[in-house]
Amino acid sequence: MKTDNTNNSLNVILHTASGRGSDYVQELGGIWKFGGRMLKAENALQADYSEWDDVFIPHTWNAVDGEDGGGNYERTSYWYHKEFRLDSELSGKRVYIEFLGVNTKTDLYINGENAGYTHKGGCTAFRFDVTKYVKEGNNVMDVRVDNRADQSIAPISGDFNMYGGIYRRVYLVIVNEVHIDLENNGSSGLFLITGNMRSREIPEDLGKFQVKPVL
Repeated sequence: MKTDNTNNSLNVILHTASGRGSDYVQELGGIWKFGGRMLKAENALQADYSEWDDVFIPHTWNAVDGEDGGGNYERTSYWYHKEFRLDSELSGKRVYIEFLGVNTKTDLYINGENAGYTHKGGCTAFRFDVTKYVKEGNNVMDVRVDNRADQSIAPISGDFNMYGGIYRRVYLVIVNEVHIDLENNGSSGLFLITGNMRSREIPEDLGKFQVKPVL
């Protein structure tokens, strides 16, 4: 995979949840733009990004106000903006944006279009299939992150803060049209299934397991 990632960071070991290597995965590192507190999509997508802060991912807006252990840290929504390039080898490929962790709700826009759904939950990896939204050449990605309290999203409370932001790495994943499923709860799509672990007797298949890909 050949990609030109604007403002690339130094090469690092891939920690992608997809289980794929550098032939398929590119970290969207380097400088991101951060700002647009509580802006609606139509305003954030037309913002003057030169007025926004330069940040690096992982990032949280609660790095300071969440330090004192109180519950008065900022719980709101902000936007992240990132530009990247894709080459001409995309024909017949599937393109995903993979987030390893964002707290707590995430909306993704590619080239001004909503990528299809709001991801809810801040503790696991997830992906957006952006194949129909990206194009050869320059692409623009805007991410709305919201860490306001929501009774429908676990965990609801605890002795920890719900730090807002893209707090783990972000990857671009490009695979062939026929591939092991990448939309199964942010997993690699490959499952190891053990035998009968509830048996009181030693099962005949002790020590054996099945490898099951999701296609």
